Formats: sequence, structure tokens, C-alpha cells
Amino acid sequence: GGTLVRLGTSSDCLILRIHSTDRTRLQAYSIVGGVAQGSAATAVGSLASDTRYAFAVSYAPGRIALSLNGGAVVAATPAAMPAGMSALAVGGGAFPVNGYIERLACQPFAVSDAELQRLATLATYGG
Repeated sequence: GGTLVRLGTSSDCLILRIHSTDRTRLQAYSIVGGVAQGSAATAVGSLASDTRYAFAVSYAPGRIALSLNGGAVVAATPAAMPAGMSALAVGGGAFPVNGYIERLACQPFAVSDAELQRLATLATYGG
């Protein structure tokens, strides 16, 4: 799929990507020891050209949560979370994301669902 952000190595990481099969879902999940763990996915419909999207993801032990454009939070419970993540990669995968990432912020703590929705609202960033 089109990887937007990967935190960690390919075998132990947290990933945010556009789903590889139908390319209509934004997906957040973890990989531990090369095995994919729980996944939170939200439908984005057809991704339109020249359209801005805002999304936010929160990872905490036992929970991955995702909001798109300030919509309802979708959460999953992974069996395990990776440890010792020290690398950040932006972009990549079999289907590259052609466009711009206007803002990217990584914080070392999880946020509430309300804050996740606020962070995933375009108005938060002036648009």
C-alpha cells in the first residue's frame, strides 16, 4: 500500500498507510517481529486529486486509534506493540502517495479521542 508514515524498522513498527487492496481506506497498525498486529481502518472513499485531508493517529499499549477529517474515532486492540522505535520514514510502499504532506507532528504520548478528532480537523490548520 501507500505508506504515509512508518515509525520503527520494517519488522517492528507503527504504520499509517492507504490500504493496498482497494486504496479507499486509511489504515493504522503495528508490526511486531514481522507479524502485523491489530489494525484500525477508516473508509476515505475515492481519494480525490487536489483535495486536502486531515488525519490523526494515536498509539498506546493495547490501543491504536484513528480519525479522518475530524470524523468518528476508529480503534483497534493490537496483540502487541513494538518497542524501541528510533527511525521515522515518510512515504514509500508499492503504491506511492503522490502529493504533499503539509504538516507532520509526532508526540511521545497518546491523546484522548476528543483531541484526536480535533487534530484531524482541517480547520485546526487553517483550512
